[in-house]
Amino acid sequence: MEGLEALFERALRLDPPWRISKIELRESEGSIKVFIDFPRRSIFCCPVASWRDLNILVQAAKAKARGYRTFKNLKTIVYMLTGKLDYSKVGLPT
Repeated sequence: MEGLEALFERALRLDPPWRISKIELRESEGSIKVFIDFPRRSIFCCPVASWRDLNILVQAAKAKARGYRTFKNLKTIVYMLTGKLDYSKVGLPT
């Protein structure tokens, strides 16, 4: 079934480290079940930005979050900066 797995990987546009672990063909039910998995300790890249871009945004968040008391506040600032949200609708400064 190596050829079938490669066909489904190409059809589903799976990028590494994602891979097809198992395919179940059930003719009686008329169904195909495709199981997708990844190897342990895999590293996933952000599909939108590279690691360097994300690091720059986190450093900017650290600069904006100076003086906050907890790590939770820093996480909130990082999410606000990297989330690409439109704050003009709620009246928050950008």
